[in-house]
Amino acid sequence: MDILFRTKDLREEALDERKARTAHGKAMGRKYLKAVQFLEACSTVQEIRRVRTWRFHALKGTLEGYYAIDLNRKKGVRLRMSFPEGLGGKLLCIEMVDTTHHKKGS
Repeated sequence: MDILFRTKDLREEALDERKARTAHGKAMGRKYLKAVQFLEACSTVQEIRRVRTWRFHALKGTLEGYYAIDLNRKKGVRLRMSFPEGLGGKLLCIEMVDTTHHKKGS
């Protein structure tokens, strides 16, 4: 997939492991880089869904229209993304690394 980054920092972190580790911590920085590489290698949303490790899912409530993959499910860290051309398109936009904890059912 072709990837856009919402911010310059997210793009730079995807290109430089040192910046990713500084921004997200050692383990999460590595996981962020792996996630971006995985997303780049996928050509369709179906390919992303097939790899259950990342737990690709649609967000709900005020975040409807966004999607996420889990970077660390236990700590509630996820990579939030959108698809400007729709789910059938080849373009994805990485919006943010979201560390907000959400209670079940909200």
